[in-house]
Amino acid sequence: MNNEQLTSKVAESLQKGKIAFLVCAGISANRQSWIPLWKDMVYSLLEIISGEEGRDEVQHVKPFMELLFNEVILHKMTEIIGLERTAGAIKSCMDTNQYSATHKFLAWAIEEFRTPVLTTNYDELIEAAGGREHDDSTNEYKNLVIKLHGTLSKMDEARFTINHVFAPLDRDLRERTINMLDDRIVVVAGYHGLDEFDINPILFEKSHPREFIWLVHNTIEPTIEERLDERGDLHFKANADKFLHEVYKKTRPGRSQLELDNWQIQHRNNQRERWWKTELEHWGGELWQKQRDDVRFLWATILDYLRIYRVYQDKTDYKPAEEAYNRFLSDSSDSIRNIEARMRMAYLRRTCGENTLKESSQVIDEIKVLLEETEDDNEQRKLQILLGQSLHDRGTALQNAHDHIKASSVLDDAIKLRASINDPQISYSLFQKFMNAVRYARDTGCNLDSIAPTRWRSCLISELEKYSNQFKDANQPDGYGQTEHNIAFVHQFLAEEFEKLGKFNDAEKKFWDSLNKYNAAMEIRKQLRDSRMIAQSKVRVAQCNLGLARISWENDNNEKARELIDDAETLAGDVGDIYKLIPHEKFRRGDVEKILEEANRLKIQLNSIEGS
Repeated sequence: MNNEQLTSKVAESLQKGKIAFLVCAGISANRQSWIPLWKDMVYSLLEIISGEEGRDEVQHVKPFMELLFNEVILHKMTEIIGLERTAGAIKSCMDTNQYSATHKFLAWAIEEFRTPVLTTNYDELIEAAGGREHDDSTNEYKNLVIKLHGTLSKMDEARFTINHVFAPLDRDLRERTINMLDDRIVVVAGYHGLDEFDINPILFEKSHPREFIWLVHNTIEPTIEERLDERGDLHFKANADKFLHEVYKKTRPGRSQLELDNWQIQHRNNQRERWWKTELEHWGGELWQKQRDDVRFLWATILDYLRIYRVYQDKTDYKPAEEAYNRFLSDSSDSIRNIEARMRMAYLRRTCGENTLKESSQVIDEIKVLLEETEDDNEQRKLQILLGQSLHDRGTALQNAHDHIKASSVLDDAIKLRASINDPQISYSLFQKFMNAVRYARDTGCNLDSIAPTRWRSCLISELEKYSNQFKDANQPDGYGQTEHNIAFVHQFLAEEFEKLGKFNDAEKKFWDSLNKYNAAMEIRKQLRDSRMIAQSKVRVAQCNLGLARISWENDNNEKARELIDDAETLAGDVGDIYKLIPHEKFRRGDVEKILEEANRLKIQLNSIEGS
C-alpha cells in the first residue's frame, strides 16, 4: 500500500470515528515550539550538574546516553535534589504554548471526530492548539487526550524516573487506554516504542486494535518491527507532518479550519531555537546557589553509577568518580552524606584493585559512633542502611584478601543487621556469603558447606527469589536484575556439581535453569545500559553454554556441542570488547581467557573423536 492509499484509508477511517493516534516526542521536537529531544535535555542537565569544576568529565558520560540512562539520572536527581527541583528542570525546557500544525491537526481531530489521542509527551501543546488548558475534570475533551506519562502542569505525578518506567500504568489509565485502542486503526508517529514495561504490553497484549500504521522517521526498533510483522501490520518511513497534512486535506470538506488549510501556525512571538537552554541555565544557576553540596554529591553518584572510576587520557590516569567525591567532601558539613561518600570511595578503590581493608574498618567505626549520637529516627535509619552496606563491602574486601573465615563472620553481621531493618539488600549479603564459601572451597580445597549459608542447597534459591520479587514489585530494576543474576549462579553451581557426579540429566536441567535466569537478568541490564553488568551476564551465559556443550558431547550430540561452543566464543569476544573500554575491569579479562581455553579444549576433543 503506497502513501496515497494509506492517507486515504486513514482519512476515511477518521471520518467514521475509527482512528486513534499515538504520538510521542518526535512530533514536538525541532518544530515551532523547539522543545528539545529527551537526550539533548538530559545532556544539558549533565553539563549543569557537573559544573565548571567537572565539565571535562561530562565527555565520559555521553557514550551511555541511550535507552533508560536518562530516567536513571532523573531518578537520582529526585533522590538528591528533590522532586520539585527535578520537575522544575523539565518544566523549564517544555513550558511553551507554541504549537505546530501537527498539534493543531490532532486538536481538530479530537474536536471534529472525537478521536482519541494518546501521547507520552509532557508538553501541553495539543491542549493549547485546541484552546484548552489541561485539567483533571471529566470533560469530554480531556478524556480524549490521554497523557500516558503525565503532563507538564502536574509533574509531581508524572512518570520520568527509572522506577516509573519499570512499573505498569495505573489501573484506571490502563483501562482507559485499552478502551480507546480497541477496534481502531492506531496511527503511531514520533515514537520509538521503547516502553517495554508500561505501554508496549498494552499495545501488543492487552488491547485489540484493528490495525497499526506505524510511521517511522529513520529506523524502526527491531522488537517493534517483529511485533508488527507478527500482526501483519504496516510500518514505513514517512514525514509525520506531511502524512497528517495529506490526511487533513482528504478529510476537511465541510469541516475546514483556516490554520490547517494553510498548514502553518502564526504565533505573536515565535519561539527561538534552543530557547530552553537559557531557561535551563537559569534553573541551574539557582540550583548551584542554593544546593551546591547536593549538586556535587549528585554528580559524584552519577559517575559512580556509571562506574567511571578510571580513565586513561593523554597518557594520564584520571579517576573521575573519586575526584568528584573529593570535591564534595572538601566543603560538605553533612556528616551522613560525608560518610556515604567515603564508603563509596572505598568501594570504587577496591573495584580498581586497591586494598581498602583499613579504610572500610574506619568507615564502619565512624558510622557506629554516629549511630550512638543520633536520636532522629530517619537519620538512624539512613545510618543503619549505610552500616549494613559497609559491613557487606568489608566482607567482600576480606574475601578478596582470601580471609574467608573472617569474611563470613562480617557478612553474618551484615545479614543480621539488614534483616532487623527490613533492608531488601539483605539478598546481596546472603548471596555474598555463598560466593565467599565458593571461593573458600576453590582456594583451600575444603568443603564449602562449612561456611556457606545453612541449608543453602534447599533454601538459598527460594530465599533469593523472595527478595527478587520484592525488587520487582517495588519497581527497582537494578536490584531485580542483580538478584536474578545471583539466582542464576546458584543454579549454575549446582549444575556443575551434578556434572562432576556424572548426573548429566540433572546437570543439563540446572544449566538451562541458569541460562534462563542469566538471560532475563541481562535483558534488564541492557535496558539500564550497564555495560559492566552486561559483560558479567555474558561471561556466565558463555560458561553455561560450555557446560551444555560438555553434556551434549557426553550424549554424542557433537553438532549441538559445536553450536554451543561457537556461541560461547562469540560471547567471550563481546565481553573482551566491553572490558577494553573499562580500565578498572582489566582483572576480569581472565574470565574471557578461561572461556576461550575451555572452548578450544572442547573443540580439540571433538576433532579427535570425529577424526578417529
